Amino acid sequence: MARPTLIAVLSLLLATGCAQIQSIFAPSPPPRPPRPAHPERREPPPLLSPQVSPELEGRLMDEANAKIQGAERTLQSIDTGKLANDQQETYQTIDSFLSQAREALARKDFPQALNLAQKAQILSSELSKALR
Repeated sequence: MARPTLIAVLSLLLATGCAQIQSIFAPSPPPRPPRPAHPERREPPPLLSPQVSPELEGRLMDEANAKIQGAERTLQSIDTGKLANDQQETYQTIDSFLSQAREALARKDFPQALNLAQKAQILSSELSKALR
């Protein structure tokens, strides 16, 4: 009885060993093609802007224009030659906000235009107060 058990165990080992040997000699899968250096060019997704009523649009546009003009007047009253380095950076930031606000108005994104104009107005007011 020991002999049939030994034969069964050896057969099992032999069968398992054959599977491992087969995997060594099996052909490997073909290599993946390389990724392109430049991914496909896609158009950027459209910018989403909140939908507002025509009445609100007009009010936002008027308010944004008023704040832009106010901030511009404040900037014109500032002598840039007297600004410290950090104040010059603030001045440039205000100018950037004003440019972005005008761009937002041009693309009819009135909430964004108003937001940027408010930031420019607040910063210009603070900068003017700091110079007094």
